[in-house]
Amino acid sequence: MQPGPDMTGITAFRDLEHRCGGRDRNNGYSNSGKSRFKQKRISEKKGGPKMSHNVGGTERGIRVAIGLMLLGIGFFHVLTGALGVFAYVVGGVALLTGLVGYCPAWTVSGINTCGVNEAKAGAKH
Repeated sequence: MQPGPDMTGITAFRDLEHRCGGRDRNNGYSNSGKSRFKQKRISEKKGGPKMSHNVGGTERGIRVAIGLMLLGIGFFHVLTGALGVFAYVVGGVALLTGLVGYCPAWTVSGINTCGVNEAKAGAKH
């Protein structure tokens, strides 16, 4: 079946979107007429998703130290081959989780080495 003269190109696509409950003409947002930028800023003011800390201060320092040490071991070729790559990966993950203060593995395991005040402070950032 061929489309009629008024159902070609973009017109047919818009009609299909409308019938299938696709995006509206406001870039996928509700009919409020606000741009994506304004919508994002409004959701940020409401709080948006927050990531709480689950790695305490002492553990963060240890993770950063171990991460830097392992990255140095890999960088200076103390370990080569697969062990060097392993040192890079584990060192990078340790450094990142130490700097950020959040460890996804601790979340899955239900471990939280933060004090109550540190966890609340992390949720505000």
